[in-house]
Amino acid sequence: MENIIDVPRTDRRGPAPKPIKYFIDINGCWNCFSHGRHTFGYPQMRYRGKMILVMKYLWMQEHGCLDHGLVMRHTCDNPNCINLDHIIIGSRYDNVRDMVDRNRQAIGESVWSSKLCEKDIVVIRELHRSGLSSPKIAEKYNVYKSTILRVINGKTWSHVG
Repeated sequence: MENIIDVPRTDRRGPAPKPIKYFIDINGCWNCFSHGRHTFGYPQMRYRGKMILVMKYLWMQEHGCLDHGLVMRHTCDNPNCINLDHIIIGSRYDNVRDMVDRNRQAIGESVWSSKLCEKDIVVIRELHRSGLSSPKIAEKYNVYKSTILRVINGKTWSHVG
């Protein structure tokens, strides 16, 4: 079933704002399908000449502006959801902690800047156990010695056994 939230006109110039259309899924998420997506998948809209997230627009209509330094956090982990009952306010630190607690952070090969892969990690640890020095291993893989030391000490790539 389609639900619609009308958006009042705030600017006489330009086209009239699009109504916000969404459907409610089994988890109670209001999935917006009427608006384009931000880089991270959140629906966004033009408001007073600027692009803002649809959920932020709805929050501001109900609660006013967010205090400086605070962010909106989804309890449902669904970027498409605009249900304010699924939104809580917190710091950027809280948001990062949510991501880690819910195991949603990039690890290993999915980290965009990673030069190593899981197969490399297994070989690096074997080379170290066989007595090859970390500078030699680093040279072989064209990475810093500190990168190899973090792999060997389990500070990075700890999910690889």
